[in-house]
Amino acid sequence: KGGRVIAPKKARVVQQQKLKKVSLCCSGWS
Repeated sequence: KGGRVIAPKKARVVQQQKLKKVSLCCSGWS
């Protein structure tokens, strides 16, 4: 059960990092 609780948190961090990278790329391209 512990793994299930940690998984969503990790996924959220990964999503935030992805958004940061995408926003950086977008600002760089524009």
